[in-house]
Amino acid sequence: MVSEDPAPRYRKDYAPLPYRITSINLSVQVFAEFADVESTLIISRCAEIDSAPLVLDGGGLSLREISVDGMPLKDSAYAVSEQTLTVHEPPAEFALRTVVRIDPYRNLALEGFYASGDMLCSQCEAEGFRRITYFYDRPDAMTVFTTRLEADRKTYPILLSNGNKVAAGELPDNRHFVTWHDPFQKPCTLFAIVAGDLALVEDEFRTASGRDVDLHLYVNHGNENRCAHAMASLKHAMHWDEEVYGREYDLDLFMIVAVDAFNFGAMENKGLNIFNSSCVLARAETATDADFDRIEGVVAHEYFHNWTGNRVTCRDWFQLTLKEGLTVFRDQEFSADMGSRTDKRISDVIDLRHAQLPEDAGPNAHPIRPDFYIDINNFYTPTVYEKGAEVIRMIHTLIGPDAFRKGTDLYFERHDGGAVTCEDFVAAMEAASGADLGKFRNWYRFGGTPTVSVSTAYDAENCEVRITAEQTCRQLPGYEGPAAFVVPIRIGLLGRDGQEVGDERLVVLTEKAQTFTFSDVTEPVVPSLLRDYSAPVILSYEYSQDELLLLLKADTNLFNRFEAAQRALHAELAVILAGGAPSEALMRAMISVLTADDCMFAARTLTLPGVTEIIAPFPIADHVTAWHAREAWYDAFAKFAECELRTAYGALSKPAAVPGRDGASARALRNVTLSLLARLPGGPTLALAQMRRATCMTDEFAALMCLARGNSAETTEGLQVFLERWKDEPLVMNKWFAVQGGSATLGQPEHITALAAHPQFDAGNPNKLRGLYGSFSANAPCFHAADGSGYQLIADAVITVAGYNSSVASRIALAFKDLARLPEHRQKLARTELKRIVGSAGLPADVYEIVSRTLGRN
Repeated sequence: MVSEDPAPRYRKDYAPLPYRITSINLSVQVFAEFADVESTLIISRCAEIDSAPLVLDGGGLSLREISVDGMPLKDSAYAVSEQTLTVHEPPAEFALRTVVRIDPYRNLALEGFYASGDMLCSQCEAEGFRRITYFYDRPDAMTVFTTRLEADRKTYPILLSNGNKVAAGELPDNRHFVTWHDPFQKPCTLFAIVAGDLALVEDEFRTASGRDVDLHLYVNHGNENRCAHAMASLKHAMHWDEEVYGREYDLDLFMIVAVDAFNFGAMENKGLNIFNSSCVLARAETATDADFDRIEGVVAHEYFHNWTGNRVTCRDWFQLTLKEGLTVFRDQEFSADMGSRTDKRISDVIDLRHAQLPEDAGPNAHPIRPDFYIDINNFYTPTVYEKGAEVIRMIHTLIGPDAFRKGTDLYFERHDGGAVTCEDFVAAMEAASGADLGKFRNWYRFGGTPTVSVSTAYDAENCEVRITAEQTCRQLPGYEGPAAFVVPIRIGLLGRDGQEVGDERLVVLTEKAQTFTFSDVTEPVVPSLLRDYSAPVILSYEYSQDELLLLLKADTNLFNRFEAAQRALHAELAVILAGGAPSEALMRAMISVLTADDCMFAARTLTLPGVTEIIAPFPIADHVTAWHAREAWYDAFAKFAECELRTAYGALSKPAAVPGRDGASARALRNVTLSLLARLPGGPTLALAQMRRATCMTDEFAALMCLARGNSAETTEGLQVFLERWKDEPLVMNKWFAVQGGSATLGQPEHITALAAHPQFDAGNPNKLRGLYGSFSANAPCFHAADGSGYQLIADAVITVAGYNSSVASRIALAFKDLARLPEHRQKLARTELKRIVGSAGLPADVYEIVSRTLGRN
């Protein structure tokens, strides 16, 4: 832990390791109060190195024994610091044996080897393995692991690690052991161990080549009936990866373990994935449709990492998007093929605009391949993941699906078993397609979101439309000014009658400004720009409301129909912010959406942009005023469309929408109509009635959210009914905390403090922390309270959580990301709290990095 200006690491300083670890034999002996870890490393000096000390990473380890080639080392032959073990003059080839003692039971950071409830598990990415034993804790140190686990049989009957089980047996004193061997080289970041008393759900998958793979899903006893969806998603992902990418699973066993206390969503450890239980466990009564979708995507994402992240991994952490951006793109395409491609694209772009674009505009902006960082844990970001996926998507668009598949085949052929760079991936795409992606590499070099400003000119005499596009992008601190990006733009043209004019066209903006000519256009047209969000940019074009309503009604591209609605609503909210009234023409157009053939499209389209998106174009980020404008439009539309909303809600509440994922679209639209009707007289009664009769969590939780918007007798009753029904279900209780944290009427700081002391709240569980404090920080009226009490609450949480889990604390601190754009009085209050965080004793490096950058200390 540090409290003053930790030194950054730079990509330019990368150097190969002086020693190669060809294999590691681990023996982990678990006892009631500690664990002993014996490690034997087979090490050889790299040929180009004459001599060098061996410096291995380690933290929180108590060294008990150390020897080289069986001979104990003298004290003068090695040195131990808080972060390293150094052997001063090792031979060229040798075996290094160490024995260390660790305490998994008091490891609240949830990195390395730690306790989650009654089980023990590991989390090694990015730098957790150093908490287990001494090793090169970096992704280019790849080796072959053999792991022996030993523990009390009654307490820990299940002992798991990577690869295939090769031995097992009984030991004295009711202990037992299991030995695992992984034949594939991997970095220590992909190492995993689990010890627990767990239930096993089994299945199998036959690969395209005819091999049978055993599928094991381990959960706490009693949760076996919540695994079917995760198991089905895994099998679908395995089949899809064979069909689309020709990638077959390479071991005889694939395992998933569901863990309650986990800092992330899941981890792709080779052959032994460890998952946050929220990304595994689901049944209709306890999980929403959104939960089901998330499980499908996360299971696929972690499985796809077997090739894009495990078989081929990163040379260094600056290349993190190499595995994460590519794998996000793959899981997005998988989910699109499993369901609605248009809805998946809409959902992904909504998420991008909610999380990544604000990051690009804020103090923690960075390229998808950063040049420097203080703590790598802060770079598991929407930029590295979701924007990284958009960059991969653009390559797919530019070279086409066939060439992209050839490119991935070549990438695996060239680099299987290697630790490589983003450049290696782009080079494989160039070699397979013949395309020149030289300028395209600017997406890896520069950060920020480009703004593409478009204008059109119609030449009636020559029957031409000229479309001019000009791009600009801000310079990020610590980086060169951005050069021009390569921006693929899909364009369609609509006549004033709504008919498509000509074929859709892909144009590619490669300069700061270019003009593209469309011929044989015999009438003025409305451009449908950036179809399917073909590039991660901000599009600036002066549409009239009539043009947007035409696109909403008639565009043949369903994504751009959604975009037209979003643009019209953005313009409407700007009018309300300026003191104007909602437009009846737009409200009538939105009523027509209620009867769209695609219920999910209707539900998405009727949902306003979030506060973050509303304030994005404005130099001053007034979250509270934006929130009130949003509420004003919803209130006005609910009154204007009451009759149509009641008709739609009644029709959608008929038995066709039954529990199960088949009715997800109908449920989505029904619950959007409920959220609007709940604003009207009698609305809370309607919401409480739905909550009481609901047969699935989607409908029950949607009703609870409607109730939590107010503070009526029905609100109190609904919260109490939900609590009594689900108090013994930790994952469901996360929702109960989150709905109150996000409520403008309930989420006052004193109530949040009381919830943090609730018997069902576990401050050691990241899901609980994210649910309560994450929802509160998105609660504009309460977090941005005029007296600064919301800022004080989050600062208190950051300081407290940083004392035991800095990874979660640093993410809570991101709540202050808009500091520099806040109104002056709020900025002063927030800055005071951030300075208090920075001044707190023993502040971890990752929290320091986030807060100092937010304060402008780059």
